[in-house]
Amino acid sequence: MNLPNKLTVLRVLMVPFFVLFMLTDLGGVANKWIALAIFVVASLTDLLDGKIARKYNLVTNFGKFMDPLADKLLVCSAMICLIEKGSLAAWIVIVIIARDCKALSEAVERAHNVGIRVISYDRMVNDADTDMYISFDNRKVGEVMAQSMMEAIPNGGKIFMVQGSASDNNVDMVKEGFEDTLKNSDLKVVYEANCEGWVAELAADYVEEALEEYPDVKGIMCGNDDIASQVIQVLAENQLAGQVIVVGQDGDLAACQRIVEGTQYMTAFKSIEDLACQAAEYAVKMAEEGKLPSDVTDTMNDGSYDIPAKVLEPVAVTRDNIDEVIIDGGFHRRDEVYLNTDYDTE
Repeated sequence: MNLPNKLTVLRVLMVPFFVLFMLTDLGGVANKWIALAIFVVASLTDLLDGKIARKYNLVTNFGKFMDPLADKLLVCSAMICLIEKGSLAAWIVIVIIARDCKALSEAVERAHNVGIRVISYDRMVNDADTDMYISFDNRKVGEVMAQSMMEAIPNGGKIFMVQGSASDNNVDMVKEGFEDTLKNSDLKVVYEANCEGWVAELAADYVEEALEEYPDVKGIMCGNDDIASQVIQVLAENQLAGQVIVVGQDGDLAACQRIVEGTQYMTAFKSIEDLACQAAEYAVKMAEEGKLPSDVTDTMNDGSYDIPAKVLEPVAVTRDNIDEVIIDGGFHRRDEVYLNTDYDTE
């Protein structure tokens, strides 16, 4: 077992000790400080295992499976313990970013039982009846991905879909928008895969597998720009980078660099700053007023309940508008975006 995997296992083993010191008097008055120290150390292992694995090429299937599982165990345990101890006052609004959209349903229920309001941020917590959901229009993300592919591949052809985690509600909405938009086109999805836990490295194996059967692929839809980076690396190794249309989402700096270089066609840009600011504003309003703000009028289904929702629009960024949207908008600097291309940054 390599070092990153050992750090992941250590994080899992630390969870019961964290819970023990949080919910018992084993350590006396020092309980909360011991629990805090354990949580901090466990969080540091999360930071280190991924960095070491990527830097020294120590990524393993065991690590891909266990790392997100360890994260969920730690975060869910901390939230449940705080609610059980009454450390979260009833007026507090919890804003949850759910990496696994099914894992936090029980924690949300416990929060509701003690009067705490919960906002699903970016990803919906499934079957949990949260008080509000704020995110981007993920169906629209799928639509702009499909529209970009249709524009770039007017004569049609075979395409792959390499998506994010199947347990992520956002993935379902993106897929729905993408497939519905393609219905009247000549583009045909011939291969489909999911990167569970949003582990981007899995995409490389998927694309290698797909290329063996469909070497004449015309385009690849990627769940996000991180997945796109792995896909484009495989395409480059097969002398296909720049020839196969690749679309992603998020507006990552590396994706913007690839767009001006010509190896990625489009990224569905979502301003995280705008999303975070609006989420904070709604959280404060709900905490102060004790009710949902009146301007939240849409709803989204979490699998069991219709949740009040606020959705923001994504923007399709290509080489044609990257200066206007990304650079002029202040999201990335010109010299960063054009780092690897011949461009006058003066």
